[in-house]
Amino acid sequence: QERLHAAESARAAAEEGRALAQHRVEVMAARLAHPAPTAHLGDLDAAWIAYAPASRALEQRLDALAPDDGPVCLLAEPGAGVAAAARRLHGHSPRAAGPLVVVDCGALRVDAARAALLGDARSAPRREGLLAQAAGGTLVLCDLPALGHDALAALQEALATGQARSLGESSPYAVEARVVVSTRRPPEEVDLPRGLLRALEGRTVRTAPLRARREDLESLSLLGIDR
Repeated sequence: QERLHAAESARAAAEEGRALAQHRVEVMAARLAHPAPTAHLGDLDAAWIAYAPASRALEQRLDALAPDDGPVCLLAEPGAGVAAAARRLHGHSPRAAGPLVVVDCGALRVDAARAALLGDARSAPRREGLLAQAAGGTLVLCDLPALGHDALAALQEALATGQARSLGESSPYAVEARVVVSTRRPPEEVDLPRGLLRALEGRTVRTAPLRARREDLESLSLLGIDR
């Protein structure tokens, strides 16, 4: 009878443990599937976890692109881990010791996006642009189409010429930042300048959505609880 009671207690404890683990996974999955507007900037999203085959395939693609200096487009659904992929690119590149500047383009006013990107010498104090802030490192522009036509045209010119000019300045400065962007649809399906599309041709990486990362969920859940 004692052995039966012990066995029932152990079974109950195991079931309780499984239920708790499942609850943790479901909570974290819900958080990742429906992130807050700035969730892609957080530490959880920036952690690199790759047990799922889709995650390992993404890892290989990112590591292959990391050493060169060209722009990269991350094709990502909401909650798909843009910052984590961007950090992987940055951390495995020759620019790893430089700054990593991550910007939510949707948080910028369209009429002020060009000044934010290039800089504004007319403001007091003078405002340094995102391209200059990321010099020697990587600039990540999340939700690129939200920049608007003027800023997208300025970005296209900066990538094509390797130079940019702050608003109100006559002399350009060298663009020394690698640019990584993210979109929710393939670049060719988004209203982007033709030159920008050419720069991103063959350099688009589809990130793994959460539903394709079942093997990663438990680790993501435990990471979220630890933090």
